[in-house]
Amino acid sequence: MASPSYTILIADDEAELMDALAQYFRKENLTLVKAENGAQALELFETRHPDLVLLDIMMPDMDGYAVLNEIRKTSQIPAIMLTALNDLDDKIRSLSSGADDYITKPYDPREVLARVKAQLRRTYRYSEIMQAEKEKPVLNCGSLILDTNQMVLTQDGKPVQLSATELRIMELLMASPGKIFTKRQIYESAWSDQFVSDDNTIMVRISSIRHKIHDDPKSPRIIVTVKGLGYKFEVPDES
Repeated sequence: MASPSYTILIADDEAELMDALAQYFRKENLTLVKAENGAQALELFETRHPDLVLLDIMMPDMDGYAVLNEIRKTSQIPAIMLTALNDLDDKIRSLSSGADDYITKPYDPREVLARVKAQLRRTYRYSEIMQAEKEKPVLNCGSLILDTNQMVLTQDGKPVQLSATELRIMELLMASPGKIFTKRQIYESAWSDQFVSDDNTIMVRISSIRHKIHDDPKSPRIIVTVKGLGYKFEVPDES
């Protein structure tokens, strides 16, 4: 059975890197649409309607963050940032800007392909499951409300811009306030994949969510770290 065909938009000012990726993507029935700057990326986004975007952060004139910000105004498709920056703060900024993943340069094209396929599998398989299910309840936890049918989180009535993965984490935590979830449980629920190693993936995601829901990372009161065990959700005080 042939694998599904997807269109991937990549924006990078290094044409050679994009050409190298295109060869790998063709073998997997993936169409790579290439943009050499941010403005061109937004034009192609409107006309080609990609299923996923790869955005280089360090582009002239309009960087990857600015492009992603424009995309997120109308779409929640998976986004992966390509960055030469390996600092934790930069990774958190990528996720806080609405990215679903990040890859540090220099990279192996095979890693990029694997990450892209994983995001496509998780996002679109999850969407299919959601489409097939009947309406699910709204999770109302103080100032935070998660519509699990539309997968929209609001805080004090205002939308909170979370990635698809972050929304799945919030759905898991908010469905059972006070319950402690291990990193393994969170990973296998949000990524629909087997937990292999205890890297900083979960920590980075939780930190990103905390920033977006105004939960003090130094003294969190909503998503609480339980040392040695995992994380739990506490209903935020409405006062």
